[in-house]
Amino acid sequence: MKKHRFYILLFLFICIMIYFYPKETKKEIIPLESKEISVYIDGAVNFPGTYILQGNNKTLGYLIHLAGGLTPYANIESLDLKSIVAKEKYTIPEYEKKLVEKVVKLNLNTASYDELIKIPYISETKALDILIYRKEHTSFRSLDELINISGIGEKTLEKLKVYLTL
Repeated sequence: MKKHRFYILLFLFICIMIYFYPKETKKEIIPLESKEISVYIDGAVNFPGTYILQGNNKTLGYLIHLAGGLTPYANIESLDLKSIVAKEKYTIPEYEKKLVEKVVKLNLNTASYDELIKIPYISETKALDILIYRKEHTSFRSLDELINISGIGEKTLEKLKVYLTL
């Protein structure tokens, strides 16, 4: 009888061990992506061209970095710089460039009052002072003589030289 008990206990022990023994689970193998990708970028970047991205450096921000960064006209409002590069070509949009009017230089010795007040940085008072100075001194020999007009300093003179000539 003792033998039977021993065998029964041994059988129960083996059954419990089989039941609780850890089962082998299959683990999914995730391959490391070291694959290189070639991406072309153009638009508002300093050096458009084809760049190779590899490893974990596959974000749009890194691609822009490789292309020398953004130009001053780059419009990045719609871009997600953290996004993973998924296309073979990216074009970085630019803000619309406004056409700049061609600056026609005005002759300081022949300009009228109406013409002078249209120039940026020249107020009505300064325009009158310029005309009075011109009348008293016959004409301007140099644009640097504008310093003699009240309210015109070195910085303003540099800004006015774009619009004036003799």
